Amino acid sequence: MIVSLYTTKNPIAQKVEVSTFSDLRSLVGGDIEVVATQSGSSTVLRNEDGPSMGLPRNAHFNGIVGDVVVAPKGWQNLPNG
Repeated sequence: MIVSLYTTKNPIAQKVEVSTFSDLRSLVGGDIEVVATQSGSSTVLRNEDGPSMGLPRNAHFNGIVGDVVVAPKGWQNLPNG
């Protein structure tokens, strides 16, 4: 599955291939939190502990800290890996 990664260090989104839920966790740096669902076709994910960890603000998403993944429909069905 191809996801979009929006980091706090790179002004350009990156396309990244993931095959497991653990891959998603690695991209956001911890446990996954669903921030929003966009028109039923994609979901915005972040590190659920990002605010308490003091992660930097993500310039791509207002009010969100840390690296963000936008995953297409079906991401919840990825194996744990």
